[in-house]
Amino acid sequence: MPPLPVWFIGRGTVMRFLAARVFTKAGDVVMVPTAANAQPAVAEYRRGADQVMQAHSIQVLTTGASGIATITVFLDPRLFSAFGLTSTR
Repeated sequence: MPPLPVWFIGRGTVMRFLAARVFTKAGDVVMVPTAANAQPAVAEYRRGADQVMQAHSIQVLTTGASGIATITVFLDPRLFSAFGLTSTR
């Protein structure tokens, strides 16, 4: 789905992506547990150039018999208010 048409299959592939692109520096990402449509979700904050943690994305986790089956990422910080979350931390 635009703007980032990315698709990953398998735990190893997802973990390599997260290690290389998301979890690059300790403390630069904060995940806050929430829920969306009766599914577990996380709100992701990322440290900006101003050192403030900024709203980044809402990630909805669809679970299956063996754990997380799908992660759907919404890259729209405006959604945070619908979850009762602030735009900064």
